[in-house]
Amino acid sequence: MNNPELNNLPPIKLIPLDAETASLSGHTRVTRPPTDIRWVKVLEFLRSNNLAPNSRKLYERELKRFLAWSELHYHELRPRIGEIAHIEDLHPHSFRHTYATDLLLLGVDPSHARKLTGHQSEKAFRRYTLRSEQEAAIAAYYRAIGEEAE
Repeated sequence: MNNPELNNLPPIKLIPLDAETASLSGHTRVTRPPTDIRWVKVLEFLRSNNLAPNSRKLYERELKRFLAWSELHYHELRPRIGEIAHIEDLHPHSFRHTYATDLLLLGVDPSHARKLTGHQSEKAFRRYTLRSEQEAAIAAYYRAIGEEAE
C-alpha cells in the first residue's frame, strides 16, 4: 500500500481462537487470525481519530469479527478490506500467499514457514514460494559475479 498513514500504525495483537473460545462463540472449528501485518494495518487505519463516531463503532464491530476469523466473517469483510487497501479482486489466498512469501524473504527456514502457514504438505507449500526462490536466485547470481543486487 502506498499510504504513509498505514505504514506508521502500530500493530495490534492477534490471538488465535482456542477450542474453549470457539465453543463459547458457537464456532465449530478453531480458526487462525490473519497473519499479514499489512491487513492488520488496514484495520488499524479504520480506528484512527479521523473517523466519525459511527465509523469507529463499525470498526470495533468489524475488528471483533475479523479476529474471530470465521469463513463467514472473512467473506463479509474481504470486499471492504480490498477497497480500503486499494486491492482489486482480493482473493482469500492473498493473505496466506503474502505471509508465506514474506516469511521466506525474511530468511525463515521453509519448514518453519510451512508450519506457520498451516500447510500440511511440502508440495502444496511450494506453490507459495516461487517469488522468494526467484529473489534468492537473483541474489545468488549477483554474489557470484561480485556485485550487489539492486
